Amino acid sequence: MHAQPYVSITALKGEETMSSVGFTLNGTVKEVDLSYLDKIYDQHPEMLETNKTDSERRELLRPFEITPTDGFVYDLRQTPIFQKAFTF
Repeated sequence: MHAQPYVSITALKGEETMSSVGFTLNGTVKEVDLSYLDKIYDQHPEMLETNKTDSERRELLRPFEITPTDGFVYDLRQTPIFQKAFTF
């Protein structure tokens, strides 16, 4: 993350690839202050269950922020495949 500050996240929703809708989000990423972990745990208390047995695990976590630059939506259920680009 330090050497290359760019990220691309892709996800699909569907049973199989060609019956799915997907998106890609591109942007830059940077590590943020560890104090953000408290905010993350407040908003997602289920994470406490994952980390409650190993106190060292929390010390290994590094919160980060993504600043989106652009993205795409794909509907693979259509022929031809629908694609729409957007920018932030």
